[in-house]
Amino acid sequence: MAQQKADTDGGKAAIGELVGIIKSAGPEAQRAMREALGVGGAIRKKPTQSNADAKRIAYSVGEIVHPEGFEPKPSEDIVAQGPEAVAAWLEAWHARNANPSSKAEELAGTAVM
Repeated sequence: MAQQKADTDGGKAAIGELVGIIKSAGPEAQRAMREALGVGGAIRKKPTQSNADAKRIAYSVGEIVHPEGFEPKPSEDIVAQGPEAVAAWLEAWHARNANPSSKAEELAGTAVM
């Protein structure tokens, strides 16, 4: 009789019962089931760094030093404006972000003690 019921509802009752058992299982049993099925846990998105994070790090550390020859990538909006806009943006970026360490070393050479 139970076999006939499972056949008429397409096995939904058995699946529902199985899902209930899995949900009520403890963490160790769920981990063992995931391993047996070859699936991992929940996929978590990696946290991304934003400009605000970079500014907070810069304020706490003091400065950010780029390697020699570093060229930042302008935004798509700047690139869409053409090569002159890109050149102007890069020039302005370099003026704003001159390496403070190199300036400090230059000033240290002129210091009088």
